[in-house]
Amino acid sequence: TGNSCTIRPGRCDITSTLADLRHTMVTGGRPNRSLAVRAAALATDAALHAQLLRCADGNYMRAARLWLQIASYVESDGEELLAALHLSADCATVGGNASFARNCMRRIAAAECQRWMAAS
Repeated sequence: TGNSCTIRPGRCDITSTLADLRHTMVTGGRPNRSLAVRAAALATDAALHAQLLRCADGNYMRAARLWLQIASYVESDGEELLAALHLSADCATVGGNASFARNCMRRIAAAECQRWMAAS
């Protein structure tokens, strides 16, 4: 799987990526590049949003930090960056940290602005 997710997101192994996300959240570890790329590719699929949120398993602030770390790996891909930041903001909101969620929303706005400027 690995980098094939950036080429063909439908080919990502959803089950193993979700399992890897859960494991990384439980251990409090940082995602490696491979996991970040796979997770970000899944995050662009709106149909998987609820499943990705459920990976937090009640540890929403840990999940918010994980999605922020994932976003740092995919900064060059606008769609994946925005999807990871949105998940980070959503997890922070559910986790009760409005300040963290607002920070993510500011990053989303900045990324969207950069994307718009690059396109014009």
